[in-house]
Amino acid sequence: MDSRQGVTPMIRVAIFSWFVIYSATPCIAEQSGKLPLWQVGASLGALSTPHYAGSDQRYNLPLVMPAIIYRGDRFRSRPDGLRGLLFMSENVAVDIGFGGLLPVYSANNRARKGMPDIPLTGEIGPRLVMKLYGNGEGVDVLARFPWRAAGSIDGTTAGWAFAPDILITNIEKLPWGLSAYVSAGLKYGSSQYNDLTYGVDELYSAPSRPAYRAREGITSYSFMISAGRRFNNKFATRFFLHWQTLSGSIVADSPLVKTENDLSFGLRLTWYPWKSKSKQSDKHRLPEPEEDIGI
Repeated sequence: MDSRQGVTPMIRVAIFSWFVIYSATPCIAEQSGKLPLWQVGASLGALSTPHYAGSDQRYNLPLVMPAIIYRGDRFRSRPDGLRGLLFMSENVAVDIGFGGLLPVYSANNRARKGMPDIPLTGEIGPRLVMKLYGNGEGVDVLARFPWRAAGSIDGTTAGWAFAPDILITNIEKLPWGLSAYVSAGLKYGSSQYNDLTYGVDELYSAPSRPAYRAREGITSYSFMISAGRRFNNKFATRFFLHWQTLSGSIVADSPLVKTENDLSFGLRLTWYPWKSKSKQSDKHRLPEPEEDIGI
C-alpha cells in the first residue's frame, strides 16, 4: 500500500479527533473572577477511541494542536472552533454549536472492508442549556439539548442528530488538587444519519454482512468522567473516560456492530503562555465548563 494513503488519512483523523475531544470534554468551570478576553497556546495529548461506536477496532493517536480561547459576548472560541451565543442568562443559554463524526477508511476496518469510506462529517445546530442546580460557586447540574444537522466533507447532507445529556460539573476539592465533571446522555439520530455509519447497501452485502437499512431512533447511551488539574497560571492537564453502549439501541442489530460496549480515553496537557490584558464582560453566564486555564 502506498504510504501516503495511510499517512494522509491518519493526519485527518488526528486533527478531527482533537476537535472531537474538545467539543465532547469540557474542563474546569469558569471562575467568578473576570478571565482574559483571549488566550493562545498549545496542547499535547493522546487519544484512543473506536473507529465508530460499535467497532471492534481503534484509533490510537498522538495529538499536537494549537489552543485558542476567545471569550466574547456573542462569539466564544475554543480549540474545537467557534460557538455563537444567541442568548445567555444565569439559568438558561441558547447557542450554536459544532460536532462531528470521525472518518472511517474501510480498507482499514474489517467489518467495512469493500464498502465505501465513511467521510469526515461535520455537525452544526442550536443547543439549549438549562441550569438545574447550583450557583456557579460549587457543584452545578445542567441539562444540555443539542440538535445538529450533519453534512459530509463532499457537501452531501447526512441527516440530523439529537444528543441530550445531564452534566454535573465543578466537582472540586478532590485529592491531588483535581477537579472533575461527569455526564450521562444518549444519542438519537435520523434514519439518514444512522444509516451513514450502520447501513449496508445490497451492493456491498455478503454472507457475513447482510444488507441493512438503519432506522431513526436512539443509537447509543453514554457516560463520561473527566478529571484535571491546573498546575499554575499557564499549565493544566486533563484525563477523560467515555463509555457508551449500543445495547437496546435501534442499530444494535446492524452487521457492522461488532461490540455493544465502547470505551474511549484520552490525556492532554495544555499550555497558554499568551493572554490579553482586556477581560471578558460582566454579562451573565451559565457555570458550564469550558477551558483549563482561568487566569
